[in-house]
Amino acid sequence: MEQTVEQTETSQAESQPNSESNQSETNAKTEQKPTLVKIKVDGEESEVEINELRRKAQRAIAADKRFEESARIKKESEAFRSKLKEKPIDALLEAGVEKAELQKVMENWLLERIEEAQLDPKEKEIRDLKKWREDRERNDNETKQRAEKELIEAESAKWMPQLTTSIKQSLDVVGLPETTFVVQKVARNLKNALANDVPDYTVDDAVDDVLHEYVKDARTFVDSLSIEELSQFLGESNLKKLNDRLVKSADVQLGNRVTSEKQPRSTKAKPDPNQRTLSKEDWKKMILERARS
Repeated sequence: MEQTVEQTETSQAESQPNSESNQSETNAKTEQKPTLVKIKVDGEESEVEINELRRKAQRAIAADKRFEESARIKKESEAFRSKLKEKPIDALLEAGVEKAELQKVMENWLLERIEEAQLDPKEKEIRDLKKWREDRERNDNETKQRAEKELIEAESAKWMPQLTTSIKQSLDVVGLPETTFVVQKVARNLKNALANDVPDYTVDDAVDDVLHEYVKDARTFVDSLSIEELSQFLGESNLKKLNDRLVKSADVQLGNRVTSEKQPRSTKAKPDPNQRTLSKEDWKKMILERARS
């Protein structure tokens, strides 16, 4: 009897998880199934998913608010126009126009009408002719400016390839990089020279000015660095080249001749007892003096 009870309890315990699992699957399927709502539009019934119905309702409410706002503005505009015809001064004051400003506008308008009434036909004809001539001159100037602008754009498009080639060749001669930034600087110099009517200003002149700007900026940058920062900036290879150049230059200035010929690779070069080595302080002093010169 006890064994039968235990088997019954065990079978119930084993079946309980399966029952719970089936219930979870059923709930999941129920949750995944969209909820449909029946609606009737223009006499026709249809089913719409509840989330979609909610979105449409929100859009409809927003549209109703915009229509109401538009209707209110239209109604106020019609009321303002109606009052402006009946009581223009009151309408303008209610619209926020200052009384002093309104009075000034009315005085000016009245003076213009009085002056108009006092003119004889010949004076009116002269005035109208003068106004016509001013309008004609203004229109002619605008037309001329448009034509000049179009001509400049057409000439620029025509000569742009040749100008670009000239800039590239000039940059190659002086050793400047052919980057967008450099080309823009050259173009800026040419444009400024043209605007200021600088005579005989060529592409080579514009490139030379850019080169001078680079040299000036480089000298300013070098002057701002300490010897350690300058060493890191130049790197080992450039430091060696610069040191060799400065040593040779210093020896020439002091009257000491330094042999610079390279020895054959198969023969190990012997140290020259007459060759000097600059100290860090001498090297820094020398490079700063050369940068400022």
